[in-house]
Amino acid sequence: MSRQHEYYIINEMHYQAMLAAQRVNAETAKHKLLALEPQDLISKTDIFGEEIKKEYLLVRIVNQYFDDAIFFQDSEVIKKLKLFHLKPAVLRWFISLKDIHIEYEFIRKNNIKIDALFAFTLIKLFLKAKLLNELLLNAVPATRDGTKITQLTNELINLKSRRKYSGANPPNYKNDFYRKMNEAANEFMAIPLDEFGMEQFDIHTFLQISRGKTETIVLKLLLEQCFEYDPSTMSRTKLLSTVYGLFRLLLQDRLLVTKNDFFDKKRGPDKKGLYESYKRFETYQAKTLKSIIYPKRKTE
Repeated sequence: MSRQHEYYIINEMHYQAMLAAQRVNAETAKHKLLALEPQDLISKTDIFGEEIKKEYLLVRIVNQYFDDAIFFQDSEVIKKLKLFHLKPAVLRWFISLKDIHIEYEFIRKNNIKIDALFAFTLIKLFLKAKLLNELLLNAVPATRDGTKITQLTNELINLKSRRKYSGANPPNYKNDFYRKMNEAANEFMAIPLDEFGMEQFDIHTFLQISRGKTETIVLKLLLEQCFEYDPSTMSRTKLLSTVYGLFRLLLQDRLLVTKNDFFDKKRGPDKKGLYESYKRFETYQAKTLKSIIYPKRKTE
């Protein structure tokens, strides 16, 4: 991946214009959210006569707010969201744009160019998948083999088993929802990925996305398509260690240590530190990101 200097100048202009529009949307979304009270959420019936529970209405509201106001939250908004009994596991995905830009500044100081416009899209996709999974775990949970998962993931596991024996287009379906879900799976797996050097998606990938696990897709694209560096002057390890702070910020559900934690000899039962097998912090950073973005695939 190599782009002309002018590309990044134009890209940054479009990025700033997009942020300006997003700020306007965020302000409108904030007023709508602040005007809403928990008692306003009551179960209702849709046009098909099906009941829509208030828990699912909350999913819709928070998801829409996230779309309109992503990265532009403040203490007033977070306080309001807490009134709806949203847990820290949900609220942690409302990450500040200011914090992201701090990481961008560090990355650029290390002579790495950033496609900020594409990065914004990918980061939003990554965080939204995490947010939706947490919201659905609270609103419409299911239990499978003793593990709490979302009802969507549960149905996709059933679909995966069905497709194993009936192929990509089973002869009949339990209801229209299953038919549409199977059609969505087929469309998802038909997405062309050649230009990104990625393998075609399969039903396993679809299932992982429903669990909010998009690291091997979205974060891989973020790393490979949004950061340009000169490999003749910078090693892959150096690249990974440089973007580590940004990825650590995004990976709120993983324990990625700071430099201070790495050198804290009081950590671990042997008081010798949990990370003494790594001679350098940069090596730990690079290997940790590699294991997350390029894991060895496990069979289910």
